[in-house]
Amino acid sequence: MKAGYEKYKIDITMPAVVRPPLLEGTLKTIVENVVDDINRFRLIINVDPVGEAVKPGKVVKVARKYFPDIIYRIAPKPSFPKAVKWIWSQATAPFILHWEDDVNIVRKIDINDMLRIMIKNNCPVRRPFRANSRFCQYT
Repeated sequence: MKAGYEKYKIDITMPAVVRPPLLEGTLKTIVENVVDDINRFRLIINVDPVGEAVKPGKVVKVARKYFPDIIYRIAPKPSFPKAVKWIWSQATAPFILHWEDDVNIVRKIDINDMLRIMIKNNCPVRRPFRANSRFCQYT
């Protein structure tokens, strides 16, 4: 019997640079080992224009191969702090997973069990926050 955790939407935030083959490996392991229903996940990716000598749009093309629901930004110049700030400002799901573009998930993760543990232990569910606040604040 399902416990109802499948209803939660999940945003994956990811700062990235122009390394399409590396990103492909990362997204492949996330989809194979974490994602249970692709329709409940959204990828939010910021692409900093450094890395391999290919167009940054190739990174977006790789992302679309694995996630039908994406939000992306190709930054005008590289800035990790600005990338993180931007991707987090786009997240709206009650749960957010933050991964870098060079992470490989090497074993299965039961995402619903993870949500169950978080909820059971009173980990806060993300709520909308005021856009102009210095820190994310519950409303």
